[in-house]
Amino acid sequence: MTNAQSSIHLETVEYKDEQTTCVGTLVYDAAHPGRLPGVLVCPTFWGADALARRKATQIARLGYAVFVMDPYGDGKVAETREEATALMMSVLKDRATLRRRAAAALKALRYNRRADGSHLAAVGYCFGGLIALELARDGADLRAVVTFHGVLDNGGAKPAASIKPAILVLHG
Repeated sequence: MTNAQSSIHLETVEYKDEQTTCVGTLVYDAAHPGRLPGVLVCPTFWGADALARRKATQIARLGYAVFVMDPYGDGKVAETREEATALMMSVLKDRATLRRRAAAALKALRYNRRADGSHLAAVGYCFGGLIALELARDGADLRAVVTFHGVLDNGGAKPAASIKPAILVLHG
């Protein structure tokens, strides 16, 4: 769908993390032709909700192709705090699945027709901050990672020597 008051375009993109179908949202400003630097948005523990799409839209207005990842698969978005906590804990207990799902989302962005796959970053909010950091810890080919009040637990991740992107942690 396209917002009539701007040239911001949102489209649903299905991708797989090997076993699970995920439902992400690509957001970009159609006024910018060609391939744009890409930003992966890793949402809060609520999932790929309206807040994540609003953040993606703000970033897209700056001239980026933005992809909101689906951290839980099947487009699940929590309705209650208890459900959000349960969904988050299910993937926190299995960091391999979490990393695989994040890598699949990054791949969906990297090879999207609107994204310049050689200029990518990840931004995460709270639980999403942990996801963005997991990408960095896993050696993802990113230019930068930014977390806002992100969960900092490394879950036994790789040593810092494997981290490629610049990292900015904003934690109040």
